[in-house]
Amino acid sequence: MKLTQEDSFVIYRKPYSKKLFLISGKWSKKHTISDNLEFVIGEFPNSNPIYLNGKKSIVNSPIEIVNTKIEPAILSASKNQYLKTARNYIDLCNTSSLKKIILSRVISTTNTAKNIYTIFDKLCSKYDHSFNYLLNHPKIGMWMGASPEELISGNKAENFSTSALAGSKKWNTNLKWTKKEIEEQQYVKNYIEQKLKRYATNAICDSDLKTMRAGNVAHLKSTFKFKTDLPILDVVNKLHPTPAISGYPVKKSIELILENEPHKRSLYCGYIGEVSQSSADLFVNLRCMKINKNQLNIYVGGGITNLSNADDEWEETQIKSQTLLAVIKK
Repeated sequence: MKLTQEDSFVIYRKPYSKKLFLISGKWSKKHTISDNLEFVIGEFPNSNPIYLNGKKSIVNSPIEIVNTKIEPAILSASKNQYLKTARNYIDLCNTSSLKKIILSRVISTTNTAKNIYTIFDKLCSKYDHSFNYLLNHPKIGMWMGASPEELISGNKAENFSTSALAGSKKWNTNLKWTKKEIEEQQYVKNYIEQKLKRYATNAICDSDLKTMRAGNVAHLKSTFKFKTDLPILDVVNKLHPTPAISGYPVKKSIELILENEPHKRSLYCGYIGEVSQSSADLFVNLRCMKINKNQLNIYVGGGITNLSNADDEWEETQIKSQTLLAVIKK
């Protein structure tokens, strides 16, 4: 079987699962959601879902996936530009209502893979804790990722869950969290808590912060359990994008992101996964890259607060890029 940049498809694997699924069909924004789980993506910053309508099957053998499309280079900030923007954001966090903002950039590397599926296979072998996918939308492009961050999962019969995941450090067994990371995560936690009070019931949060390992990066995590009578995508629209991927206040952060980042985030910081009328298994689309014939464009970012150091933030994005670079260069 051969798939190209002209096809509409996704291959994906859920966390801690060995089962790979393939859906090949057609993407559509107009859709009546059914009782069956369906694959969906959403771009940043809007939450309008895009559904993939097609036949779902289990992948039992490698697939040939090629991309012969040559695209213009994606605009990205140089190190000096990144540091200048980071320092400006730090100043704003000290002098304005801005408390936190996510600054992202794109790291481009040469695509030498004759079959894109070989990179995806390495990704799945290395990272079993994440939602791993390889997809193509003829207009949005070919994307691959390994996301560690749950947006919403569960069902109406039992409970839904969502996570406040923020604060990043290079993983080691003796890591210690600073005030900066703890405050950064608290903004996300408070935001989700406020939204769930309005749009959900029986919302309960873990009392203690947990450290979550995602490859070579560690994060602080709080988990919420809740119920809702609303369509689950309505709740997604209220939560997404959270301060974990935009900043706080959310509206002001998004305005600054759209004004200052030279690249369009597109699927980066959007959402991805499965949804039905009564259930969901959705993830925030992090640790991802856009693929064309000549280049692999890796999207990375980090949270800026008044306690940030611009050089440290640059280094954090370098560390996060290793999730994908480790399998590209293997």
